[in-house]
Amino acid sequence: KDLRHQLREKKAQELEHKDQIHRMNLNNYKQLTIFKQAHERQMKEIQAKYEKKIKTLREEMEQRRKMEIDDIEKRKTDHVKELMAQHDKAFQDIRDYYNDITASNLENIKNLKEMVNTMKQTEAREEKKMFDIAQENKRLTEPLAKAHKEVSLLQHELHEYENDKTSLRTAKQ
Repeated sequence: KDLRHQLREKKAQELEHKDQIHRMNLNNYKQLTIFKQAHERQMKEIQAKYEKKIKTLREEMEQRRKMEIDDIEKRKTDHVKELMAQHDKAFQDIRDYYNDITASNLENIKNLKEMVNTMKQTEAREEKKMFDIAQENKRLTEPLAKAHKEVSLLQHELHEYENDKTSLRTAKQ
């Protein structure tokens, strides 16, 4: 009987132990489920919080981007206006410069035409003088030729005289 009793007790203890393990497993599962639900809820709250922050950040960045674009557009417009003013001034300066050159060139052309007319008149007078001088030259050429022949002859005689003089000196020595 003792052995049976011990076996029954042992079996009862095993059953009680199994029930206790089963209860503990159920309790752990419930706690795990509660913990999991709390974690999921907390995760959803954190996610919602950060999504709200991201949305706010995006809106702020979009606003800042629009302001920067507006600022860039304003600076670009101002720069274009400044460039247009500079180009208009440069164009006007170039136009004035070339108008001055054109006026100066026209004045120079007028002066040069007057100079050409004066030079033509002077040339005509000078040609007449040259013709007169050529006539005078022809008239004086014949006596000049005679004078040249005479000079040549006298130079030849002078040369011979110098040679004779040198010969006499060498002969005296």
